Amino acid sequence: MAWLCRKSASGDDNFGALVMPQPYAYDVATPRSKLIGELAQRHGKIACNVWLSEWLEGPGARECELNPNVALFRSMDRCFATLAAGKLNTRVQSLICTLADRGAIA
Repeated sequence: MAWLCRKSASGDDNFGALVMPQPYAYDVATPRSKLIGELAQRHGKIACNVWLSEWLEGPGARECELNPNVALFRSMDRCFATLAAGKLNTRVQSLICTLADRGAIA
């Protein structure tokens, strides 16, 4: 997993985000959020931790919520919907800038 995290959060433009499902809440998994947060910050990408455990405030939840480089989601659907909305927003902004540069809009 560590290799894949480094690969996905690296400068590789084929990866825009690192999504890590966390199905269990236990102390041993807590450092993972810190790792993906550090990788995201270093490479200017978003890291998403999808908290799938029914233990909503279990070990590691607070650390993940406090990490400014990790977005905590409670469902995979919400995570990917948010990523899709962000990508669409970026495309719309790019289109507006292109049109403005061409003088098509003021």
